[in-house]
Formats: sequence, structure tokens, C-alpha cells
Amino acid sequence: MISGVDENNRPGPAFQAIQGTGWRAELLPRSPYEARYTPQGPIVGFAFDPQSGAHAFGSDRPEAFEARPNGLAYLPAGCEVYSRSEKGGEYLRIVFEKPSRPKACDRRFSGIADLEASEAAHRLRRELLLRGKRDLLTAETLVLSLEAVASRVLAGAALPDPAARWMTPRRLNQVEALIEARFPEDLTVAGLAGALGLSTDFFSRAFRAATGRTPRAYIIDRRIRHAREMLHRTDETLATIACSSGFASHAHMTLQFKQRLGLCPSAFRVR
Repeated sequence: MISGVDENNRPGPAFQAIQGTGWRAELLPRSPYEARYTPQGPIVGFAFDPQSGAHAFGSDRPEAFEARPNGLAYLPAGCEVYSRSEKGGEYLRIVFEKPSRPKACDRRFSGIADLEASEAAHRLRRELLLRGKRDLLTAETLVLSLEAVASRVLAGAALPDPAARWMTPRRLNQVEALIEARFPEDLTVAGLAGALGLSTDFFSRAFRAATGRTPRAYIIDRRIRHAREMLHRTDETLATIACSSGFASHAHMTLQFKQRLGLCPSAFRVR
């Protein structure tokens, strides 16, 4: 199954898209996929969900990959790509149409955590989900913000917060395991910090620097992802879904959906 792109790098029907002058932003759904393509222009991507699978860049030897959520990526024009995943993940893809000479695949990057990029990507996803109520000017501003962050990374000017060094992969795995196990409960940032023996302020700074999201936003993102899965796969009531996803109430879940996705849970289920 090819999800989002076909062999000629043309968008497929199973996602939201918005067209601007010289760019096209696409929101690919969380679904299994297998794709091979060579972009004619540079691509900036952003992964909302964790993903695993195999990919290859300018090579016929796929390698396994494991990606965390909220990672910024860049792919130069002319770099042949092969990628597959049994589960996939929600993914933002911005295809630029401006002339760009093909560059070596080693100019690509992925998995970059950046607060500005994360905020822009989440806001752009909201615009894409709004469909008929989209604001092209807002979308363009967010696209340019993501392009600017990618350019800074390529230029080596995107310096990480030193606090990110403390959040080693082992420690980040520990935090993510705690969130995964406890997101349906009364989970707090102070509780996560305490589990690592840190002050809330330092933990929040280190986590944000390492993931591009604040701890609170990360927890709510996880709750929303769980609620979306239940809305898609079950007929449970909205109150039951809110409770099992860790929201204080149906109203609280609705508020978070509207703020982050631009529509309420009932509208999301119908869609």
C-alpha cells in the first residue's frame, strides 16, 4: 500500500492538503504505507506520531528506523527515497516547488527537536483539518516558519539548549515510558520531574529542549492520540473516551480538541 505519495511523487487522496504559491502542505494519515519516490523540490517534514519501519535514501538497502514524535525532517531535491511502515504515523509534508538543484542525500536530516518548529507544525495541522475554514495567509506564515527552522539546521545555526544534553536517550525513554503508562491518570509535570529527582523547572526545560514540546503539551498530545484512536475504532460514548484518555471531563477533551485540531470530538468522529 502506498499512502500519501505514488511512484511519481503525486499526492494521493487519503489526506488533507492546502496549496500556496510555490508550496503544498499535506497531512498524511496514520496508516500502513510503502512508498518510493524522488522529489523534484525540497521537502520539509514533521512527524506527529512515533513511527518505525525501514527506509533508504539514495540506496537500495533499506535500514530499520525508529522515530520519536515531534521530529523535524528535511529532504533535498533529487534524493531518491524508499520508506515503509506497518503502522505509519500522522505526518506533515511540505513540498516546495521553487527551483532547486538536486543535492546529495547526505544533506538530509530527521528527528530534529525544535520548539518553534513544533508549535508551527501543530498549528499548521489545525489549519489543514479545518478544511473549508482554512486561512491561507496563516498557513503560509507557518510554512515559512518551518522552512526557516530547516534552513537554520542546514546552516548549523540552530544551537540546542544545553539542558537537552541532560535528557539522554535513556532518560527520555524513561520519561516516555512513564507517560505511556500513566497518561490516563492524574499525571503531572511535577510527578514526572520527581520520578527523575529533578526540579520541575529544570525538567521542563530539558524535556522541551530534547523533544520540541513542553511536558504538558506532550502529555495532552498523547491523550488526544488515544482519544482519536478510540473515536475511530470504537462506538464508546464521548464521556467514556474522555475518561479513558485521561481528560478531566468530556468538556475538557472537547476544549483540547478544538484548540489543537480545530474541531470537536463528535465532528472528528463523523469525519
